[in-house]
Amino acid sequence: MKALIIVDVQNDFCKGGTLEAQNGDEVVDVINKISGKFDKVIATQDWHPENHLSFASNNHGTKPMDLIEINRPTYTGYVAEPLYSRNKRS
Repeated sequence: MKALIIVDVQNDFCKGGTLEAQNGDEVVDVINKISGKFDKVIATQDWHPENHLSFASNNHGTKPMDLIEINRPTYTGYVAEPLYSRNKRS
């Protein structure tokens, strides 16, 4: 069985999104082109609680896309949840 795992692809990262990444939308065409070659396609999206310290709104004096340093080696606020799973053979 061949599996394609798509990690954290979001509209926000595409052109015009709130967290636009340069050429961020180009990955969508690649995913669409190759996904049919896999037996199983799984997509995940990360999730952060409202008070997550990586959000600009939770760091005084910062704005979205500012680079900040997080000095918390015991930080465990990351959770990955599956958005969907597609199995061609079922």
